[in-house]
Amino acid sequence: MERVAAVEQKLGSLATEIKSKPGIDPAVLMQLASDLPFVSNAAGTDARARRRLVSLLIEEVLIDIDEKTNEFHSESR
Repeated sequence: MERVAAVEQKLGSLATEIKSKPGIDPAVLMQLASDLPFVSNAAGTDARARRRLVSLLIEEVLIDIDEKTNEFHSESR
């Protein structure tokens, strides 16, 4: 029971944190995506920065599984 309560508290904290973050503007996201190769290949971008960029991108990916068709669909915010 304590573990369940701890997990529920963590979920509540994460929900509050997510609500406090600004929304994602699809147009801005697409502009950033088109700039990604330039930033990634820039002379001043090291491997650590590239890994951080990828980490940030992956953090924002949402996938929904359609159980009827057993297919993955990306969710849009």
